Amino acid sequence: MKKIFLGNLPFEVTTEEVENLMENLTCSAEVSLPRDRKTGKARGFAFATIEKDEKLDECIEILKKQSIKGRPLKVDEMKDRKHGGGSRRDEPENER
Repeated sequence: MKKIFLGNLPFEVTTEEVENLMENLTCSAEVSLPRDRKTGKARGFAFATIEKDEKLDECIEILKKQSIKGRPLKVDEMKDRKHGGGSRRDEPENER
């Protein structure tokens, strides 16, 4: 399974709307739609896990031509990360 990034989403979009768009384009995927902690609105981007690796390139090209609520999608393949950013709590204070 491969992940893609979907950007330029409207803040009112729902996970179901993104999933339905992808299903209608035969790009079945599990969608994760991050939300703002304070407002609960979507943050304007989502991640989708494409079920079939061989459909990845086709899905990306199709999605790049789509829009949701008048906003054209920005679509990119997610690259594997060696190490994420974030905290360095594991390092002793003097090694920071």
